Amino acid sequence: MAALGLGDCERATRLFGAGQAAYDRIGGSPSAVDLARYDDALAAVRRELGDERLEQALREGRAFSVEQAVAYALEPTRAGAPTETIAPS
Repeated sequence: MAALGLGDCERATRLFGAGQAAYDRIGGSPSAVDLARYDDALAAVRRELGDERLEQALREGRAFSVEQAVAYALEPTRAGAPTETIAPS
């Protein structure tokens, strides 16, 4: 959720998609607390991106391999990305 906190909604959404895919691969699911935070964050991103861009970024993230997701998560934030915090509702 750090990318969301930095205002990079598309990056955050791709990472959300990668996380969903990882849970699917291992047959797991987030805790109730984590799921509630995820739902709040996803709602905030949906307001910023709209449905179409959100779904596209989720698909892109789901397509990452584990290695790609880790590398993407560790990349520095892109230059010029807004730095204001987008608070989940």
